Amino acid sequence: MINHSLSQQFLTIAEQLPSKNIMLAYSGGLDSSVLLHLFSSVKKQLKLNLKAVHVNHQLSANANKWQNFCHKECLKQEIEFFPCEVKVKLKSKKGLESEARAKRYKAITKVTSKNAVICTAHHLDDQIETFFIRLLRGSGIKGLSAIKNLRKQKKHWLARPLLGFSRHDLEQYAKENNIDYIHDESNDETKFDRNYLRHVVMPVINQRYPSYQKTIERSIGHIQNVAYWMDAVASALYKTIRINKKQINLTPFYAFSTEQQIAVLRYWFDKNKLQQLSTKKLDNLIQQIVTADALSISADKYLIKKFKNHCYLVENKEYSVPVKPIMWDTRNDKKLKIKLLDITLNVKKLNALGVNTQTNPVIEIRFRKENETVFIDGVGNQPIKKFFQNHSVPPWQRDTTPLIYSYNKLLKVYL
Repeated sequence: MINHSLSQQFLTIAEQLPSKNIMLAYSGGLDSSVLLHLFSSVKKQLKLNLKAVHVNHQLSANANKWQNFCHKECLKQEIEFFPCEVKVKLKSKKGLESEARAKRYKAITKVTSKNAVICTAHHLDDQIETFFIRLLRGSGIKGLSAIKNLRKQKKHWLARPLLGFSRHDLEQYAKENNIDYIHDESNDETKFDRNYLRHVVMPVINQRYPSYQKTIERSIGHIQNVAYWMDAVASALYKTIRINKKQINLTPFYAFSTEQQIAVLRYWFDKNKLQQLSTKKLDNLIQQIVTADALSISADKYLIKKFKNHCYLVENKEYSVPVKPIMWDTRNDKKLKIKLLDITLNVKKLNALGVNTQTNPVIEIRFRKENETVFIDGVGNQPIKKFFQNHSVPPWQRDTTPLIYSYNKLLKVYL
């Protein structure tokens, strides 16, 4: 091994990864080929379970050649290889790059074992380009913090071990270690923002400011620190208004400063993997939350609704309410899934509501019609409409709220 500095630094980075199970995203290009070589060189020393996945986007006439190249390289280095094919919509609303990235990520996660580390070959040039792209799009602090070295996902980790090295460092390493790699011709097309920055803008900046990468890297580090503390503050505020993942209490929210309101809403959206609103739309949303009695605003796959000083995220789709009663024998099934509404009922909650499944083992699930009444202890029979109003059930939930019947008698409302 010739480039001792890069190799030694990489060994330290690889030692600190949170798992020995590594899934390398391997395109066959310079960056991922260097990463493959580096991991291969430390695999035995660190006792890594190293695998590689190649995603064939089927966008280039050379796509199958690249896949075969990656397969052969993995065979040479005795690394288990996973080929995946995806279909990318050429005219996606998200744009070709975003569509390909989403499909690629989904394919990689499918073949990655739980708690393993997915490693991508993003390097310092990628980090700088991402910063500029987001800056030019008017991103906030979180967007400008760019790419993180390590991030915990739902079922695995996502790591970028080469983020501190420049493309020049990788080119030198590849040359000194005789590493073969492929060239993706799409990386030369300057119609894509990233390629335009890489081939047109960055060379000009480099001529005037040759150390720009390291200084911008330092600035990104400062922004990441600010983003961390902003997230911590937003998390603390969120805990004071959270009812559940899709419902917040607006009474404390009204007392927040405008900056706090913005931070906590963005945090709430992140928690629900909701695409962030533009600054203008978010300002408008806050104004309506504060002044309007009710609202319904479309945001990504949700509707943001307000009812009685609570805000809700409601899936933006129509449900078909079952027409016929659903029979549920609780002796045989402790849970009942109602597919039309994408909800699951369970016996434990029935018992908590006061339904005795020992004396009423077979129950019916119905949904609101017109003249139902429910018996309330100490009150007597009450129209279901009045019951919903008294229990602050939002209007859009009332038709899909399960009603628990036994022998044609309404026992409880499943809230």
